[in-house]
Amino acid sequence: MGKKLSERVAALESRRALDPDLTANLETDAPNVPAANPTNGPHRVTFVVPVPDETQVSFGAASPQRINDVGITGKTKTHIHWHVHGGTKTVVTLGSGATTAGNVPAYDATIPTAGSGYAMATEGVAWHDSNLKQYMVSRTGDVVVRSVGRNALFKSDAHDLAVEAGATVSIGAKTSVKIVGDSGLGFDDPNYATNTTAALSQSFDLKAEKIAISVADIVQSTYGVLGSVIKLNGKEPVWKKVEWKSMTNWDVAKVIVDLGKLASSIYRTYASAHATGKVDVNAETYASVSGGIAASLYGRVSASVTSYVSASLLGGTAGVKGLAWTSVWGGLGTSVKAGKDVAVEGEYGKASLKGKKDVEVSSSTAGVKLQGDTDAQLIGKSGTAFVYGKTKFFGAAGAGAGYGAEATSGGFRLGKISSGADKADSVSFDMNNAISIVDGSITIKHNEAAINLANAAKMSLGGSSFLELTSSQAHLNGNKVLLG
Repeated sequence: MGKKLSERVAALESRRALDPDLTANLETDAPNVPAANPTNGPHRVTFVVPVPDETQVSFGAASPQRINDVGITGKTKTHIHWHVHGGTKTVVTLGSGATTAGNVPAYDATIPTAGSGYAMATEGVAWHDSNLKQYMVSRTGDVVVRSVGRNALFKSDAHDLAVEAGATVSIGAKTSVKIVGDSGLGFDDPNYATNTTAALSQSFDLKAEKIAISVADIVQSTYGVLGSVIKLNGKEPVWKKVEWKSMTNWDVAKVIVDLGKLASSIYRTYASAHATGKVDVNAETYASVSGGIAASLYGRVSASVTSYVSASLLGGTAGVKGLAWTSVWGGLGTSVKAGKDVAVEGEYGKASLKGKKDVEVSSSTAGVKLQGDTDAQLIGKSGTAFVYGKTKFFGAAGAGAGYGAEATSGGFRLGKISSGADKADSVSFDMNNAISIVDGSITIKHNEAAINLANAAKMSLGGSSFLELTSSQAHLNGNKVLLG
């Protein structure tokens, strides 16, 4: 059995140190008071230094006369300082007042002497762990979380991580910013002894289909450059006979732009993996960017919207514009379609519609008009040029009056047009100068002279018939008939 507490205290009292200055002024021959056995609580020990700092340190029970809190408590008007100056140097300061500890292990040595608040600086690891919530707030100033020499990690293992701001959220990096949504991502698992490895950043990489579509973009861009300088759709395959296109200065400029696009595509695919100052956004399933008023995608050299399956632009109105050139290309097919009207126009230059096989221009419910301000041509270069109208065919030349031909399901007229030569729906033929073919008869007329072929062949002049041929007889009528 060990000694009782009172016995231990008595032994200590017999070995206490004496202050010679103090004993010279006080009576010290009084007998020691024997230590008593511990009494029942509450117990409390309080040290008070009233001047100048009103410092109090209490151990034990609460006391309304001093510090009304249980445990180990303390208070002071100015400054509290704790300093571990050997081993892992650590400083904790509370309140205002400069410290004279010296050699403070802080990145910014002015932090422990900043004049107010509290500070902790250590040469080792600072570890904050709580079973419940941790809360950090600044009522009027900034909140800064900083890593000087290594990585910084903000992580929520099982729930959400929110970054919110009343004004602006800024995310920036000198090398790369990566935003990833992927169920297969590997997360960093930091602990007390090792550094973080930024595993999330390392797990981001290009998907195989993204590489494939980038290569396809390079192939298409190369094809576009070749198509600008050589004939790719000639009669002879390009590898057998190269046919160079005649090029204007404008065409040369376009080729230079196409070469720039090709170089950009190659750079993005192969060199961008090691480029600095870039932003990568990747989603395993869906990625979206939206703006309440507007959203924009801009690239100083080029910008692309690509997809392994389908890429779409959709809006109340949608536009694809190029300040110099704009191309719409499809590997198997391309369509330009609208619910109402479609216009293809070369506003200040040429417009062409070309196909290696059949080319069709049609209207399902209304008409088709081909118009040239000067010439208009319909050519079957090695076959047939065919023009057909179910109710009427009309062809003419002249501004209002002229000559033309009209065919309907009931007849044909060829000759002089008095009006409507430029309007097929309101044409008026001069039947005194025309050839007319209707069911059962053919009439050729020029002013007073006429030939009519029906059941009989008749020739007339001035309204009177002077020659009539039938199957049984020939009749010649005139005041005088001259033969030979």
